[in-house]
Amino acid sequence: MKKIIPLTYLIVSCFGQIALGQSYLEAFTHPVGNLKQNVSIYSSPYVYCKDITSDVEGGWVVYVHERNNNYFRIDIEDLGMYNVWIHCGDIGVNIQNYDCVNIPIYSSIHKKNCDTSYINQSYTAIIYDFEDPFVFVKIDADSNSNSLYGWIHKKYLCGSPYTTCP
Repeated sequence: MKKIIPLTYLIVSCFGQIALGQSYLEAFTHPVGNLKQNVSIYSSPYVYCKDITSDVEGGWVVYVHERNNNYFRIDIEDLGMYNVWIHCGDIGVNIQNYDCVNIPIYSSIHKKNCDTSYINQSYTAIIYDFEDPFVFVKIDADSNSNSLYGWIHKKYLCGSPYTTCP
């Protein structure tokens, strides 16, 4: 007789800890390089809680769970802060591109035909929206203040402020 193993057991045993039925995005605070800048944390959207400063070497790793108006609900495990809120635009990700491939950035994820731009190097991007598996980002592509906005698949993103991930 064959033994049937539940799919949830296989997922947990293969990937370790997993939040079933939930998706999240790993990101970090203080993405613009000003490590002394304070970032405001809210107990709920529009209800200020406190400011946090950056870690010694970079921002804090956060886990983004959802967006509500102009806020993201996040966890900051290193600070013991769970189900708190942060302004959209106060967190970022690294776009990893080791092989200089063309990474697509879409103008829309809701239309079949939309404008698509491509980048072929690594950047730090600021996050403004998240609809799993896509993230709406702002990339400062050059020193002339030319910015690129668009949706990028999260498989190209790294939520660590210290590395662009493997």
